[in-house]
Amino acid sequence: MNAEGKVITNSSFSRMTGYSSRRARAFAKKLLSDHPDIEVSLQNSGRWQGESLRRRANGEPLPIWASISLIKGPDGGKSYVAVFSDISELKEAEQKLEQLAHYDPLTGLPNRTLFYDRFASSLGRSARHKRHTALLFIDLDRFKPINDMHGHQTGDAVLIEVARRIQKHIRPDDTLSRLGGDEFTVIIDGLDSSEKVQLIAQRMLQELKAPILYDEKQLDISASIGIALYPKDGLDAQTLLKHADTAMYHVKERGRNAFMFFDEALNAQAEAHRQLEEDLNRA
Repeated sequence: MNAEGKVITNSSFSRMTGYSSRRARAFAKKLLSDHPDIEVSLQNSGRWQGESLRRRANGEPLPIWASISLIKGPDGGKSYVAVFSDISELKEAEQKLEQLAHYDPLTGLPNRTLFYDRFASSLGRSARHKRHTALLFIDLDRFKPINDMHGHQTGDAVLIEVARRIQKHIRPDDTLSRLGGDEFTVIIDGLDSSEKVQLIAQRMLQELKAPILYDEKQLDISASIGIALYPKDGLDAQTLLKHADTAMYHVKERGRNAFMFFDEALNAQAEAHRQLEEDLNRA
């Protein structure tokens, strides 16, 4: 754009944006209005570089990398030269990496990394508002025989169906995660009491007990659920996860297909069991 405000573009600009040369001035003005720092940078250093999310003429998002330089003529007139690069593919690659880093590729649920991040945020909210948070640790019963007998493809289908069924019984703001294997967690915050959690766990067990039909096979599973409550059972994510896991294993020892709230007595039992195993190994 020259001192008279005339904008000259090449054919690449039109192919990238869908705008004609006559509409390029509007494109440039919108870029400047969305980034007030451009004017400041051009005045101070004569150059600005950065990312900007624009839109093509058809309305599609267009992420660009822009490099704008100020050129002063001998008569003091100012012109601007801008080079735009379409970084759509780069942004798509970044999104895929983000997806792989934080989401389970099979179920699309948050993975262990994102679980800890979401849980820390949830505990922070509960601390500020003096509310309770519940963590449900869900482990499937009889999943390994299904995986071994019918193959990983069937096992994967079961995990996807389990995730769908659990999701039906939680709020959009709650977080269902897959930690790995057949282990899932649910974070429920903003609670006034544990009664609601008990009802949710009962509904989940009932839902998960229904047979899964896949590839003309009826697959029977159930789940064991351990529950830990903030702040009663712990103040940080790792402690609460450990305690919910402890409660879940006690459910399995007592026959499975049930839920249990963590209690300090469970910790004592687990420690006594661990000590017994160590003594037997040393004997």
